[in-house]
Amino acid sequence: MHKNRPGILAVLISIYTTLLFGSICGCDGTKKIANQDASKAADASRKPDAARDAQTEASTGPVRCIERWPEDPKASPKPSLKDVGDPRVLWKKKLPSDIYSPETVLAGEHLGVVGGDTLWILDRTTGEESGNLPVSGTYRGYAALVADKEETFYYGTSSIRAVKPDGSVRWEKALGDNLASDIEETITSKLQLSPEGVLYFSATDGYLYALRSKDGSTVWKKKVGLDSDGYALSVGWGVGDTLRSDVAYQADTGETNAPITIDGFSGSSFGIIGSYSGLIAFRYDSFGDEYPWRGYFLDKCGKLLWSFPNTSSTSWFPELVGYNDELLVDGDRRNDSAYVYSRSGERLQGPRPIRGAPTSLGADNTIYNIECSGDLSQEATASLAIVAYSWAIKELWSLDLGKVCTSSGTALADDGVLYVTRQLSDGIEVIAVQTASPGLAPTAYPTRDNNNRRTRWLGPL
Repeated sequence: MHKNRPGILAVLISIYTTLLFGSICGCDGTKKIANQDASKAADASRKPDAARDAQTEASTGPVRCIERWPEDPKASPKPSLKDVGDPRVLWKKKLPSDIYSPETVLAGEHLGVVGGDTLWILDRTTGEESGNLPVSGTYRGYAALVADKEETFYYGTSSIRAVKPDGSVRWEKALGDNLASDIEETITSKLQLSPEGVLYFSATDGYLYALRSKDGSTVWKKKVGLDSDGYALSVGWGVGDTLRSDVAYQADTGETNAPITIDGFSGSSFGIIGSYSGLIAFRYDSFGDEYPWRGYFLDKCGKLLWSFPNTSSTSWFPELVGYNDELLVDGDRRNDSAYVYSRSGERLQGPRPIRGAPTSLGADNTIYNIECSGDLSQEATASLAIVAYSWAIKELWSLDLGKVCTSSGTALADDGVLYVTRQLSDGIEVIAVQTASPGLAPTAYPTRDNNNRRTRWLGPL
C-alpha cells in the first residue's frame, strides 16, 4: 500500500506521478527527471498558488461538464474459473535488458514490454518471442507503451511508432526539435488512446498532440510549451470528450476548459481517475515530515459531491474502482489497511489489514496485490509475491515469486493468467501466473492505467 513512512517518500511521489499524472517523458524511471516532476507536484499540492491559478483561469475556457461519458454496464461479478488448479507459475521469460517499462501491456494474444533498447512482443500463452524492434532515442528504455484492440502497440521516444505483433512498423511519425535544455533528444509523456482511436501525448518539442492511431495523421496539434521544470507536460487521463494534462482539454479540438478547484487547490495539484458516476480526485498534503493523501468525489462537471474524512490523522489514496463504482482505498497513514467506500461516500468495509499494493481487480471480484517482503532497502534480497483478496478485504491466497522485488503492475487475461514484469540484475523477467479470475472486472478502473492495454482512458476494456 502507499504509506507515508520515512525513507519511502520518493517512492510515494514516483508512484503518484507515474500512475495518475504520467511521467513527463513517459519514462517513469529517469530519476533526475522524475524527481523534478515529483517536487513540482509536491510543491503544488502543499499550498494554493493564486498567481498560477489566476493565470490558468485566464487562459482557459469556462467550466463545462464532460460529455460522451461512457455508460455503466451495471455488471455483476462472474463466477471464478473451474478446473484451472491452484495458483502457480506457468512460465517465466527472461529478456536481456538493464531497464524495463513500468507496466506490462496485454493486447489480445500478445504481451508488450520495453526492455533496454528493445520493444519485446511475446506470445502470452507460451512466453515465446513473437517480434521485437529496436527502440531508438536517448530515453529508449523508458518508452511509453500502449496498445489497441487489434494488437497494435504504440510507443513514443523521439518519434511515435505503431508496431505489429511481429515487430514490423505499421507507421512512424517524427516529432519536432527538442526544446528541453538538459536532454539531447525529443521525448514524450505517457500516451493516451481514446476509444475513438486517437493517441494523445505531449513532447519536449513543446506541443500537445492528437494523432489518428490508424495512420499517424494529425487530428490537432497545440503549442503548450514545457512545464515549469523545462520538460514535457504530463498527460494524465481521459474520459468522454475530455483529456487532462496541465488543464482539461476538449479531445476533439484541443480547446481548454477551466480547471477543477477544490479547497483552494486547482489544476495539476490533483491526480484524477474516473468512475462511471463521477471523478475521484486526490492530492497529497504536508504535515511536518508526513505527506497524507486527500480524497474527493466529484460529479461529471467537476463539482464536489463528498470528501473522504480528510483530517491530520488520516490519508486516503484510491487504488481501484469496483462494481457499482465502489472504491478500494488505502486509508491509513501508519498501518497497511484498506477500506471500501460506496460511490455516495458510505463506508462499506474496513479498516482491514492488507499486504502489498492493489494492481488489478478480477471479474470475480478478486483483488490482486503485489507485495515486497524482506529488506525493502535492498531490492536484490527482497522477495516478490502476489497476494489475492476478496472485495471484503479478506486474504484468499498468496504466491511467492522469489527474489527480486522490482515489479510492474499486473495484466489479467480472460483465462485467468496474470502477468507481471520485474527487473533482475542481468535482465528483465516476464512471469505468467495462473489464477481463477475470468479476466479483468468490467469496471471503470480495474487496473493501473484503466485496462490491460494501458490506454489511460475510461471506456470499454
